[in-house]
Amino acid sequence: MSLKISYEIIMVDDGSRDRSLEIMRRLSDQDPNVIAITLTRNFGQHPAIAAGLSQAGGKMVVIMDADLQNPPEEIPKLLQGLDQGYDLAFGVRKERKDNLLRRLGSFFAVLILKKFFGTSGNISAFMAVRQQFVEAFNACPERNKFFTGLFTWLGARSIGVEVEHSARLSGQTHYSLRKLVQLLVTMTVSFSEYPLRLTSRIGFLVSLLGLALALRVVIQKFLLQVEIPGYASLFAAVVFFGGVQLLFLGIIGEYLARVHIETRRRPDYLVRAIFKKGNPLGR
Repeated sequence: MSLKISYEIIMVDDGSRDRSLEIMRRLSDQDPNVIAITLTRNFGQHPAIAAGLSQAGGKMVVIMDADLQNPPEEIPKLLQGLDQGYDLAFGVRKERKDNLLRRLGSFFAVLILKKFFGTSGNISAFMAVRQQFVEAFNACPERNKFFTGLFTWLGARSIGVEVEHSARLSGQTHYSLRKLVQLLVTMTVSFSEYPLRLTSRIGFLVSLLGLALALRVVIQKFLLQVEIPGYASLFAAVVFFGGVQLLFLGIIGEYLARVHIETRRRPDYLVRAIFKKGNPLGR
């Protein structure tokens, strides 16, 4: 490392099935600045990052994925952002080199962050943050801790820093369409009650529409003596309103599911061992 400051490197093995842990342990045995954490199984990206943040002790903490799409050479740019007085510096990719699915997922994630937190720019998981906010993040008791959203909610003053973005060197992303949708839903219901309020407003408008249609039928039937045909229109109305109700029940169900998850108080992850020089057997 060419950094002229003290540092530590924390690597998290999130239930990998290749030689990642073996390589991490060898590096931690050779370098006292390297710490290797292995989890008992694959818990996902955000719990793995939370596991790393729980062990971070530096005044400034850099978060990055291990696929090297964000080159480590760009780290000084993030640290310069913190040197300007900001609490959070996140990488803004000059030219994103991801597949279409990841691009769409990031596009909607940015929309959600703009809507609920007022962030701007192509925010990414490649970031540097001050220790104060890492400690506050670790103290948050909830599960499904989406770190970018929590740092913003905690009031971190942020700046976007333009960084290079490389193509994936090997392997494939494990983010499927299902996982991306699940992440976007989690982001939304974890940080905002807006969907619930929106369902109430739409429900009120749909009720007014139903009342207006009912009044129209009464006027045509009893005042204008107009015969009202229409099993087809009645069927269409029932299907439409039934679909709206099921949609709203699904939104309410997402919030109830989050309440159920929180009340179980299960941990986000479980650490099997932590390896560093002088402690080769882990702890």
